[in-house]
Amino acid sequence: LTPANSTPDGPWLAPAAIVGILGAEQDGITGLMRGVVPIAIHFVIISGLLSLLFFALSRRPKPVASNEANETAANSDAGSDTETEAEPERQEPKL
Repeated sequence: LTPANSTPDGPWLAPAAIVGILGAEQDGITGLMRGVVPIAIHFVIISGLLSLLFFALSRRPKPVASNEANETAANSDAGSDTETEAEPERQEPKL
């Protein structure tokens, strides 16, 4: 869906993949490049933006545990005799 000029000097746009395929058939390598270059430029721009986004998201601080988890930990540390539903301990598989 990347737009490209359908002819070298024309004002009309067409999908770059189609321009490249038909240009390669009619004009050879120069026609192919008329379709490939816009696709490559957009690929580089979008890859850079996504890389920046993922980098920014990876640098964000981790979310704080919920209050429910904090209360359960506080109750188990205090040694209260009230019934609380504790999560079962995870056991590593024995090899």
